[in-house]
Amino acid sequence: MRRSNVERLMVTSSALLFPADGLLARILPRLVPKVVSEAQRIEDLIRAPGLDWTIARTSFLTNDNATGYRLASGALPERAGAISRAAVAHFLLTEAKRSAYRRQVVGLCG
Repeated sequence: MRRSNVERLMVTSSALLFPADGLLARILPRLVPKVVSEAQRIEDLIRAPGLDWTIARTSFLTNDNATGYRLASGALPERAGAISRAAVAHFLLTEAKRSAYRRQVVGLCG
């Protein structure tokens, strides 16, 4: 990023990286350990000192056209439901313009 003069990186990641509360949240990471470990490795690289980033950890993704979402800084919102890819894109584009969540992990859900 530094060599290419890229000022900002926004990525999506897995909500499975949030601390588990509830049975399903504790079981799912064990079913897909490679997904969890790779997501963690990528996030660790993104958080390098001096970089400007936003990580959006999403719940299950859908293909519908809904653009509404709920978010929480550092956690998945309560009663998290699936979220559309369109809603994730809406958040990322909005965040690119306003920069309210610089150097933060945000939980997104529908």
